[in-house]
Amino acid sequence: MREGDVVLDLGSGAGLNCYVAAQIAGNNGAVFGIDINPSMLQIAREEAKAFQKATDSAPLRFYKASASNLRVDQELAEERLRTEPCADWASWKNFEQFISDSSQSRPLIDSQSIDLVISNCVINLVGETEKQNVFAEIYRVLKPGGRFAISDNVSDIAIPDELKRDTKLWSACYSGVLQEQEFYKQLQEVGLTGIKIEARDDASTKRIGSVRFYSVTVTGTKPEVQTGKSVTVIYRGPGLELTGDSGRVYKRGVPTDLASQDAYLSTDDALYVVEGSQPVKPKSCCS
Repeated sequence: MREGDVVLDLGSGAGLNCYVAAQIAGNNGAVFGIDINPSMLQIAREEAKAFQKATDSAPLRFYKASASNLRVDQELAEERLRTEPCADWASWKNFEQFISDSSQSRPLIDSQSIDLVISNCVINLVGETEKQNVFAEIYRVLKPGGRFAISDNVSDIAIPDELKRDTKLWSACYSGVLQEQEFYKQLQEVGLTGIKIEARDDASTKRIGSVRFYSVTVTGTKPEVQTGKSVTVIYRGPGLELTGDSGRVYKRGVPTDLASQDAYLSTDDALYVVEGSQPVKPKSCCS
């Protein structure tokens, strides 16, 4: 995290990660937590009042929303239903139109408004058909160049149907996990790049039947907006070549145009970024 970051925590619960983020982001940043559990939201909001009085931290806001649809403020929708109940098909269609209009004209979390998305053991609890929507929403709300850090349980093989139907295992954060490679694949499919495994906690391993469960922490970025100016890089090694997320191969010592999907590599110490005809080594902390 960086000072001044605007941070979004998916599945913020009682807000513990948000309190830490708010202290790092400081007064020039902001922290938003979203959750669908009313009890957790109440705790987070009450604790936030005392926390902000006692610390010099970023503004904290907690909202009721689904990680798979960050446009809709569920409390706003519920208030609409209380004041204008759906008594027939026509009123239901009016409610649907209200949700559609409000999510477009005043989305809860604006597109390209977040510097950093964080999430801890939440995506496995999202419905199987909605997980890709979560990743798409992360991409939508991140600013160009924005980052994400996700920690979640995964599995070594696909989850058998009989385990998926076990509600106790689902609520225990097992039955709803993605197979590890599928997890990375879905992140990449929505356009997120630079996906890096920061931690793989084999100590958390649990075996249920033929499936092995464990946690991973991954980070990555949303690519910067391309200006039309090409960037040439030279791979320094070690190794003969480096393959980016785009599939483009960067051979050691050979000037190569940097693909937009591989923009994250321009900050990698393994590359020189060529300015004119002169390769420029990324600066170290002491230069």
